[in-house]
Amino acid sequence: MDDNSERRDVVALGMIAAYGVILKVLAALPVPIALPELMGSMFADEVHEALVRAHQVIEDVPMDEDAMEGAKRTLVDWIAASEMMFSDAEDPETWKVHFIEIQVTRILSTGKAVIAILRKE
Repeated sequence: MDDNSERRDVVALGMIAAYGVILKVLAALPVPIALPELMGSMFADEVHEALVRAHQVIEDVPMDEDAMEGAKRTLVDWIAASEMMFSDAEDPETWKVHFIEIQVTRILSTGKAVIAILRKE
């Protein structure tokens, strides 16, 4: 297995962890939003549609503006990263793997910040 394939496997695990953070963020909202479980392919139509819908619904949930923007950012980051991951499912280019790594890091840090804001409300 080459270095890029190993990195891809690691970022796939990171995507799963990031999705877990998104689930926690959405559950912590004043009006919780549920998403489907992440099974098999991370970019199943049901998951994608649920993330897009959650992004739309968040704007109607009364909450701190920073929390709202952060929650929306985690959703956009995950959608973008998953689209990049599966654009070349077998062997994504190195820059795409790096992009996904950055998105996962953003989701994890932003998600933690959003949860902290929501717990103070």
